[in-house]
Amino acid sequence: MKNKKIKIIYILTGLHTGGAEVLLRDFLKKLDKDRFDPLVVSIMPGGEIAGEIARAGTRVVSLNIKRKWNFFSLFFKFRKVVKREKPDLIHAHLFHACIVSRFIKIFYKNIITVSTIHNESFGPRIRDFIMRFTDRWSDFNIAVSQKVAQVMVEKKVVSENKIETIYNGIDLEKFSPSLIDYKQEILPEFGLPPQTSLFLSIGRLSPAKGYNLLLLAFAEVLEKKPDLALIILGEGKERENLEKIIKEQKLEKRIFLPGNKKKVVKYLQASDLFVLPSLWEGLPTVILEAMACQLPVVATRVGGVEEIVENNGSGFLVSPQDPEELKDKLFHFLNLTEEERKKMGKKGRKIVEEKFSLSLMVKNQEKLYWNLWKKKK
Repeated sequence: MKNKKIKIIYILTGLHTGGAEVLLRDFLKKLDKDRFDPLVVSIMPGGEIAGEIARAGTRVVSLNIKRKWNFFSLFFKFRKVVKREKPDLIHAHLFHACIVSRFIKIFYKNIITVSTIHNESFGPRIRDFIMRFTDRWSDFNIAVSQKVAQVMVEKKVVSENKIETIYNGIDLEKFSPSLIDYKQEILPEFGLPPQTSLFLSIGRLSPAKGYNLLLLAFAEVLEKKPDLALIILGEGKERENLEKIIKEQKLEKRIFLPGNKKKVVKYLQASDLFVLPSLWEGLPTVILEAMACQLPVVATRVGGVEEIVENNGSGFLVSPQDPEELKDKLFHFLNLTEEERKKMGKKGRKIVEEKFSLSLMVKNQEKLYWNLWKKKK
C-alpha cells in the first residue's frame, strides 16, 4: 500500500482565468507527485490556465464541450477519458463537473468521487435539487469555508457526515509585502498623481460581486477625498453597466476597469486598501492574497469572509447591498493613521500564515485522499 500511487482526475468547467482554476493550478504545483498521479480535465476548451498547468508538468485534457449544458455529449466524452485512464479518484470543482463525475460513479463504483463546493449558491434553485439528488453518488464533499458547509447541510444538499471544511490556501512566497514602491509604477499607468490613495478590487465583473454598489459608495467618498482612485481588475458581462455608471458619475479619471492582469500581486502591493462588496461568496482567495500582502480589507459579511477578515482587526466587515455602510467604512479607513493601517496589514498577514497557506491546504487534501482510498480498500 505504501508504494501505491493514487491516480486522480481533476475535472472542472474550464481553464481560463478564475478563482477555482488558479487555485487548482497552484495546488498541483505542491501536490506530492510521488504519492499522487494527477490528470486535469477541462469540460470546455482549455484556456490560459490549461497551458500553465501543462507547462508545470501535469497532463491536461479538454473535452471541448462548447455548451456546458450539453450533458449527454459531456458524459460520454468524460466516460471515454475515465475508461482509458482508470483513475482511483475523481475530484470535481464547480457545478457541471460535480454532476458529471457523480453520474460516472454509477458505472464505475470503485472510483472515489470528491466534490469541492466553492460557494453558498449554485445559481438557480434547480441546481440545489440536482446536487442533492446526486449526492448519493459522491463519496465526500469539500467545503471551502465553514459557512459554505453549514449552508449546504441546512439546505440538505449534502449529508452532514459527508462534508469537511478545507480552507483555500495561497502561496505565501508569491503574495507578500514588497520593499519596492509599486505605487509609483502603477499610478502613472492610469495618469494619476503620486499622492493618490489607491483602492483595489479583483473579481469577475458580474452582478454577484456588487460592484455597482461600490461605484456609488466610492463616488460619495470621492467628493470629500479627491486624492483617491479605484481600480477593479477583472472581466465579465457587467462591464457595460459599470462603464455606464462611471460615465454618468463623471468618474472616468478616478475609476478604472483595465480587465484581467497577469501580475496581480503588483497591484496589491501598490494599493492602500482592498475592497470586495460581493453579494455572496464561498471563500474568496483574492482577500487572502490581499491580506498576505499586508493590505487592509473592507468586505461584505458573506460566505466565508467572516472566517478570514477580523472585523476592526485586519479590516472592516459591512452588510451586503448596503452602499451607505460601505461608504462609512471607506471613510473610516481613510481617517486612520499610517500606523493603524500598518497594524491592520500585519494582522491580516498573520491570519493568512496561520490558517490559509497553500501548503496547509495541500496537506489537508492529501490526507483526505489517502484516508478515502484506504477506506475503499
